[in-house]
Amino acid sequence: MPFHEIKICPGCQKQFECKAGSIFLCQCFDMNLSAEARELIQQKYDDCLCIVCLRGFEKMALAQDLKS
Repeated sequence: MPFHEIKICPGCQKQFECKAGSIFLCQCFDMNLSAEARELIQQKYDDCLCIVCLRGFEKMALAQDLKS
């Protein structure tokens, strides 16, 4: 049986379900983050982020791309 875990997002402190044991079902699987956004997340956080926080990083990366 796949392993799912209830986690607290280090970005917003809200609870979410991480499905790393079934990565294709996980909320983060379809995220399309830039290399810069992934690097920033890795530098800032040691654990998974919720979908809301991940989308915030995605929007931030898109905004930076538009400025370039």
